[in-house]
Amino acid sequence: MAGTGNRVRWMRRLMGWPLVALLAATAFVLGYLGFHTRLGSERSAVDIAYLSLQLFTVESGNAAGPSPPITLEIARFAAPAATAYALGRALVEIFRSRIDRWRLKRRSGHVVVAGLGWLGLELVERLVEQGHDVVAVDLDLDEEAVASIGRSKVSVVVGDARDPDVLREARAEAADHIVVLAGADEVSAEVALAARTVYLESAENPVVCLAHIRDPQLCRILRTETLAGPQAEGFRLEFFNVAEEAAAIMLEEHAGFLAGDGPAAIGVVGGNDVAAAVVSEAARVRRRHARDPVRVVIAEEEGVVERLHARFPQLRAGAEVERIGGPDPLVPADVERLASCRLVFVCLDEDTTAIAITLSLAEQLPGTPIVVALGHWAGMAAMLTSGASGTRAIHPFLIPDRLLHADILLAGLGERLAREIHAAYVDLRLSTGARPDDPSLMAWEHLPESLRRSNRAQAAHLGEKLRRIGCGVAPLDDWDAPPEPLTDDEIEELARFEHERFVRQRRSDGWKDGPRDPEKKTSPYLVPWDRLTGPEAEEIKDLDRLAARSVPQLLARAGYRVIRTGEPGGSRP
Repeated sequence: MAGTGNRVRWMRRLMGWPLVALLAATAFVLGYLGFHTRLGSERSAVDIAYLSLQLFTVESGNAAGPSPPITLEIARFAAPAATAYALGRALVEIFRSRIDRWRLKRRSGHVVVAGLGWLGLELVERLVEQGHDVVAVDLDLDEEAVASIGRSKVSVVVGDARDPDVLREARAEAADHIVVLAGADEVSAEVALAARTVYLESAENPVVCLAHIRDPQLCRILRTETLAGPQAEGFRLEFFNVAEEAAAIMLEEHAGFLAGDGPAAIGVVGGNDVAAAVVSEAARVRRRHARDPVRVVIAEEEGVVERLHARFPQLRAGAEVERIGGPDPLVPADVERLASCRLVFVCLDEDTTAIAITLSLAEQLPGTPIVVALGHWAGMAAMLTSGASGTRAIHPFLIPDRLLHADILLAGLGERLAREIHAAYVDLRLSTGARPDDPSLMAWEHLPESLRRSNRAQAAHLGEKLRRIGCGVAPLDDWDAPPEPLTDDEIEELARFEHERFVRQRRSDGWKDGPRDPEKKTSPYLVPWDRLTGPEAEEIKDLDRLAARSVPQLLARAGYRVIRTGEPGGSRP
């Protein structure tokens, strides 16, 4: 992949101004040689050079005549061609911005990527590969960014994405998604707020804005605020952290034993954000399943253990952390401690160092699975898993490939909550004898978009509905605390509010009164809560009550808890 990209990049650069210069130089040399052959000693070198230059403006009459030298014949056509090509490229450069603006004015349903660091460039490339229409925004474009964007044929708006006018130029109000990868957390938050301002002033489509926050603790705080606070109709703001997402997937795929009985031990080499997330998530998994603490042997020099203990007071209840030396180099005593682990994670900022340590550990720990998190080296990742690695149990985790896929990144927390809501609904309907072929009971991937949108809206209004019963949302810091159940009165109120939202959502999607038929978009339940009577209607109420009763468990799976504020209020959802 990387090799092909480099060849394409080289070819695109060659087809630009360097090709013009090469063609012009070749035409001049051939013209000079041709005139020298024809005119010999009749003209000076300066005259011959002047005649050669006139070829570029089709004014050198001395090139005509019978039987011109082959070099002169080639130059007669190459020189004007170079001139025409140069003029064409100049005109394209002059009018490029106007053409791009004209194209942008017609954009709709696209993805806006704000920030073209290495993560932003990787995302743009993958979104284009997956068929998404992309508009990129950045204040300063370096040579790598220009080459990568040019290869992807993506429209670029140069400017500060914190400026609402810049986002309007990128048609953010008409986009489906806005992904903010600004680098600095405070800048990402400001861009997200600017995107909300643009949407409120001139919205055209429902928009999901996803902002990357590097600080895990700040990310959790911002997630809590957006989850608990009111959201503008049609605008969903979410914050994500790449390190946490990577750690969760790596543990799910390679450390399933953490949820099982018996002792568990993992090794971690490195002290970056991914390493910290691996330790905290492993501890969380053990506590979630009521298991003994996982033993973690960590080779780091960056104080990650102290930071984790400060951020998660419950960490010691889920993990017994042993620090060893390293990570580079790892002495034999360090390797011996890692040998006692069932699985080792290598999480370093430099891919070259991570690969070197991984290969060294694989030689010294034969048979021990090693998961190495990588940022760029797709080719090396493929080599590590090929036959060349012999009996080494190496599992590369290429972060861009795994996390920057549209189906994962663009989903966000709200999408995951919506999937959980749908899964709970399907389980209840099937348990009450519903037909499995009912379109509303299909797997999420095959569910009609209108029904998926309804589940997303239900998830987006969790915070609003909780506020109306005097509750809120907070991070789940105490991993041992069971979700606090809601009272019967609270469940009834939440169920009523959810039914009101459900009716409005269905009406806005074109549903009408009539016999229940999801394909024809008709339902007999599009009436106020108090008018839902009869056995079937009571079943609908029970579905809403179940959804309300499961809210604490739903939030707990996402790392949050319900709190009572004692201040009922909020606008209608």
